[in-house]
Amino acid sequence: MYSIKDAMENGFASVKNNAPDASVEDNS
Repeated sequence: MYSIKDAMENGFASVKNNAPDASVEDNS
């Protein structure tokens, strides 16, 4: 089952991988 939480975590991971210097706030 694909949950919104998983999607958000995958999205943050992608952002960190693409822009490791960017600060990403996880407000979940």
